[in-house]
Amino acid sequence: MPLDIIFRSCGRSNQKRYIDVPKAELMLGCLNSVLASAAYAKKQDPSLELTVHVLDDHSDPQTVAAILDLLEASGLPHEFVPMEETGQAASMRFANEYARDNCGELLYFVEDDYLHQETALHEMLLARRQFSANLGGRDVIISPCDHSVAYRAPALPTRVVLGTHRHWQLAAGTTSTYLISKKILKQYWPMYALHASYDPEEGDNVICEANTINLIYRQEFCFSPLPSLTAHVSHTDLQPLYVPWQEWWKQFKVAPNPTP
Repeated sequence: MPLDIIFRSCGRSNQKRYIDVPKAELMLGCLNSVLASAAYAKKQDPSLELTVHVLDDHSDPQTVAAILDLLEASGLPHEFVPMEETGQAASMRFANEYARDNCGELLYFVEDDYLHQETALHEMLLARRQFSANLGGRDVIISPCDHSVAYRAPALPTRVVLGTHRHWQLAAGTTSTYLISKKILKQYWPMYALHASYDPEEGDNVICEANTINLIYRQEFCFSPLPSLTAHVSHTDLQPLYVPWQEWWKQFKVAPNPTP
């Protein structure tokens, strides 16, 4: 089944993160890790047909040029699509609609602050195939991240299962980074559309994952890896547990081009 990777990029942010570099530099390193992971998956399964789509929210020309250089150097089929609107909600909405209208049946939505282990995508595809088979062919959702913040909430029952390279658990929540089928996207379109109306300025009491896409995981199986296959480079206290994310960053960081 062809795979479309939908990477939402934006070179601007003032958020303080545990990898303390400018947002454009962080985004380029994370994109580089996604491309490396896609190339690794393709090497492991030469029959895998994949395309990388970068949907960009008004990054500056220097950053756009660096994105295009990475895409070209990867040797992978790719598309670069500038957005007309701007903002997180607009980006999520555009990604959903773009995937629905332009992509195939298997979709990997990726936020631009997810740093990937090189084997991540390959393991995710293996997990999806294995868990779907174990469930009689049922569709499943795969998250690439074991979010450390989840361990600060009250304990909830889960199930831990054995994958090909690591354990996985049933996940009760994700951010906007997940491997899903287009069937799932269409089936739960109202939830995905509502989530894409999220406005961080309004706070979590209005629209957030908990009252939108996380409700899907009460109906559909969503699995996340133990330990994590990615590092969500978000707030300073949200480092992933028991993974060498510092080594991943050294491996995939991209030296910024000098300003002309």
